[in-house]
Amino acid sequence: MVRCRSKVSQKMLAALAFCMLWFVTGGVSASDENIDAALLMPGNDDIEVGGYAKTNWYALTSIVDHWELVSTTLSIARSDIDPDVVSIESDKPNALVFIRGSSLREGPVDSASVDSGRAARTLEDAGLKSLSIAFRGSVYTLGLKSGRVVYSSEGRHSILNAKQDAGMITRVSVLWAGDINRDGTLDLLVDLKTEAHSRICMMASLASGNMELVRPIACRFYGG
Repeated sequence: MVRCRSKVSQKMLAALAFCMLWFVTGGVSASDENIDAALLMPGNDDIEVGGYAKTNWYALTSIVDHWELVSTTLSIARSDIDPDVVSIESDKPNALVFIRGSSLREGPVDSASVDSGRAARTLEDAGLKSLSIAFRGSVYTLGLKSGRVVYSSEGRHSILNAKQDAGMITRVSVLWAGDINRDGTLDLLVDLKTEAHSRICMMASLASGNMELVRPIACRFYGG
């Protein structure tokens, strides 16, 4: 019997484990986002969110020249026009998104400068393929290729596809970029679209200790 010996570096083992986990889960290698975490967008939504708790939310809000997470209570009321629709509002009229999660705290959050205009912040298979964002001396790159979305920086990366995605992702829009949980890594609020649905997620780092860069801490699905 011939025995082969080889030395495998810790980095190679970590990368192999990451790839195997991505293959098994069919995308983002995190488990489902925290049970207590949730994300809602201001405006109209499906009647199913009418049962959401209305307290313990944060509004990600632009205040003069910076962004803050501000505690808020939601008003979720059924539409008078369409019984299958509810209206989501709060006392923070400038809120970009309502979010809750165990890693979030009230107060100012640093944000990154992203090119203005939705077209400059949107990746499509038929158009812009990658977007680079500078933040705290590092450069983060979001790329879309053949339906696969990769977010990377300085040797770490995350695949933002999830097993719930029905089909390939055809468009990715960056709605906000900043440090939502104040750990020094650039987090993203992204809209991931397939032909079947749209999935808006807050992707944030959770100090997982492996090669991952971010995980979804809260998402909201729209469409079929």
